[in-house]
This record gives sequence, C-alpha cells and structure tokens, in this order.
Amino acid sequence: MALKWLSRRLIDGPYLVLVLSEKDYHKAMTAFKVPQHSRGPWIASDSSDATTHVLQNQGKGLGCIVALRTREGLSGTQIAALLVHEAVHIFQEWCAAHGEKSPSSEFEAYSIQSISQELMDSYAEQAIGATK
Repeated sequence: MALKWLSRRLIDGPYLVLVLSEKDYHKAMTAFKVPQHSRGPWIASDSSDATTHVLQNQGKGLGCIVALRTREGLSGTQIAALLVHEAVHIFQEWCAAHGEKSPSSEFEAYSIQSISQELMDSYAEQAIGATK
C-alpha cells in the first residue's frame, strides 16, 4: 500500500503519516531521507503498541511517523486512545519546535482533536478500508 501523508492543518503542522507495519515505517523513513543506520525500532519496545518518531529534515521541516502495532484483541476504543496519546506527543513536539511554552487550552484542544482525527481517518482507511 502506498504511504499517504496526512493533512498539515495545524498552522504549519508537521508532516504526518500513520504506519501499520515495519515495512511501511521504513518506506516513510526513506521518504523523509532518514538513513538506515539512524533509524530506531519501528515500535519503541515489545510492550508498546504505538510510537511516534519525530524527524527533522532541512527540506521538509518537522515530520512525525506514528507507528501503530495492530494485534489481536485491541478494541476500537483502545486503538482510538493510542492514537490520541500519540497526537498529544505530536502537539508537544510542534510546540517545542516553535518555542510555544504556554499554548491556550483551546488551541491545544483543537490541535489534538485535529491530529487525532487525521490519525483515526488514516487508520480507518488503511485497516478497515473506510473512506471519509
């Protein structure tokens, strides 16, 4: 399946992609020009189900690869919660990259909502085959 980079609606938000396999993780790393020797594991540990990889590229700027391990027994609610968790990390990274130390609560809430929705739409498209 071809990688689908998601919307960058968060002002000048990061490039964002959801990957559901190690193969797609490496495709995304290649697309962001990360050399093989600089890549960590696609999921942080055997006990993790999701990991956000934060990347910086001179030509593209900030990029985030969200790796989600789909496994038997994860409910839709658990998957949604994992994606929201990763969305918070993405928002935190965006704030750090832009020197934003105290975003308003509404800006934070809308940003995390937008990032979460993008990730969930991508999950639905990739894993379930649903379209917007």
